[in-house]
Amino acid sequence: MPAVEKPYHSGVPQVYHVLLNATFHGVDHPLSTPDVPIHQYLGIKYASVPARFRPSKLWKTYSPIVDASHPGPICPQPRSRSSYEETLLGISNDCSPQQVLKSDEFECLNLNITCLRDQRRAMEWLHHYIGEFGGDPGNITVFGISSGGADILYHLLSAANQIRPVFQRAIIQSALLDYNLPDVVNSGWHLSRVLSRLRITTMEQFRAYDADKLAILGHSIRVVDDGVFLRPDWKDYFAKPHDAHARHHYLLKDHIARAHSRARSRSAVRSLSRVPPSPAHTPRFAFPANLQPLIIGDCAVDATHWEHSISSWNASSAVRRIKAVCQSLLMASNIMRAYDISLHMPDEEISERLMDLVNDARVAWPTECVAHNAKRERGGRGVWRYVFDQESPSKGATHHAADLIYLFDTVPLPASSQSPTSSSPEMFCDSFDDDDDEGGFTFPLETDEDWATCVVNEWSYRRVRDAMQEKWISFAHGEAPWREDRFYVFGPEGETGERSNYIFEGRRRREVWKDAFEPLGMQLVQKVGVELSRGPV
Repeated sequence: MPAVEKPYHSGVPQVYHVLLNATFHGVDHPLSTPDVPIHQYLGIKYASVPARFRPSKLWKTYSPIVDASHPGPICPQPRSRSSYEETLLGISNDCSPQQVLKSDEFECLNLNITCLRDQRRAMEWLHHYIGEFGGDPGNITVFGISSGGADILYHLLSAANQIRPVFQRAIIQSALLDYNLPDVVNSGWHLSRVLSRLRITTMEQFRAYDADKLAILGHSIRVVDDGVFLRPDWKDYFAKPHDAHARHHYLLKDHIARAHSRARSRSAVRSLSRVPPSPAHTPRFAFPANLQPLIIGDCAVDATHWEHSISSWNASSAVRRIKAVCQSLLMASNIMRAYDISLHMPDEEISERLMDLVNDARVAWPTECVAHNAKRERGGRGVWRYVFDQESPSKGATHHAADLIYLFDTVPLPASSQSPTSSSPEMFCDSFDDDDDEGGFTFPLETDEDWATCVVNEWSYRRVRDAMQEKWISFAHGEAPWREDRFYVFGPEGETGERSNYIFEGRRRREVWKDAFEPLGMQLVQKVGVELSRGPV
C-alpha cells in the first residue's frame, strides 16, 4: 500500500507511513513552489542510544503523529568562539545563518550523524523506510568531505558492505584518510589516559560524567581497526599502485564470484525496502553491489585545515622532527630534498614548504592511492577522479572545504565579486585533446602580489558551481559524470572540464610522490604528515 501525501496547497505536508503506522508532519522548503513542491521531513529519529558508549539500535516505533518540522538534537559539541565557517571558510558569523540546536547525547540520532556505526544505522533506516517518503532505496548516494569523506571510504571498505550493501554510489571529497588506525589495545591505552585525566576509574563513572565537559576534552577516535568493522584487506586500498597490481585480478574475480552467489538472495535483500527501485533511477553501472561507483578528489591546498599548527614550526625544529619520525637519515633527506626543506631555511619560508608536505602526505597522495586501487578492484572502471583548485569567494584563494561553497551555493558573493556575467569571456573549453595539452592560454604578466589572492567574479563562481552541481547530480542518478580515462578540473579562475593525465602532472606532485613517498610507504609518510600537522608540541 503506497504512502499518502496531501497536496501542496493543503498547508502542512503530511505523509502516512504504512510500515511505521505513523503520520509525519513536515515543512515546505523555502524553494518550494506550487509547480515544484519540495517537502522536508526533519529530525526523524532513526536509532536509539541505550547508554553512553553502547551501540545504537534501529528505531522502529513512533507515535501516531510525528512532528518532523524541525531538526532534532545534535550530539554534544565543543564550544568555540569562532564558528567552523569563520575559521576555515573565512565567512564571518554575520554572513552565516544562525542556528541554535539543542544537544542531547541520547536523542541525537535523528538523521544527524555522529559516528560510523550510527551512520550505518542511518543507511539501514533509509533502506527500510525511505520508499514511502518518495525515495528510492535502490538509488542512494552517500558523500562526505574531510573526516566525513574518510568515513565514506571506511563504509566502502567495511565488512558489512561486502555482505549487505545499503548504498549504490559514493563521493569522497578531500578525505582526511588515516592509514595508521588504532587497534583495540591502542584505543584502550588512549581511553586509560582520558580516564586518568578525569580522575575516574570505572566505566559507570565515565558514563555519568557531564557530556559537555567531555566534549571540551577534544579527544576522539573515529575509527578503530577492531577486526570487525573493516574488511581484512582494507589497507590494500592505500598500497602503492604496483603493490596492488598483483592482487587486482584475484580480488576482482573473488568479488564477482561472491556477487553471483548472492544473486539468488537478491530478491530477499530488495524485500527489505518493500518498494522496488524505480526504473527511471536504475543504475547504469554494471558492477557487483559491493563495488560501488566512486567519485573521488581533493583540493589544491587541503593542508589549510592545519595551517595554524603548521605555522608554529621553525626550520630547525621541523628538520629534527622529520628525522626523528623517519629514523633514517636517507629517508628524511629524500623527503626534505623533494619539498625543498633545509636546516638553514628562513622561518618565514618553512611554513609554505611544510604545508605542501603535509597536504600531500595526509590528503593528496592517499587520495591518489585510493583512487588507483579502487579503479583496479573495479576492473579499470567505475572511478572518476577530480581536482578542485578554484579559489574561495571569501578568501580569494583555494583552501580545504572551499568546494562546499560551490556545491551547496549558500554563501553570498562578496560585493567586490559582483560583476555582469556577460563581461567575462569564455576562456576555457570543456575538454582538451591530447594534442592541446602542451599548448594552453597566454595570460598577461602579473606581479607576485596579483597572484596572492584572486577576486572570484560572478562568472567564474557560476561556472564552477554549475559544473560541480551538474556532475554530482548526474552521478547520483546513475550517469557517468565524465569520461573515466580523464580527470575533471574545477578551477582555478573558473576553469572547468575534462583533462588528460598530462595536465594532472601539473596540478599535483605525482612524480614527487613516486620518488619521495613510495620508498617510505604509506605508514611512515602519514606519520610524518600527522606529526607536522600537529605543530611543535
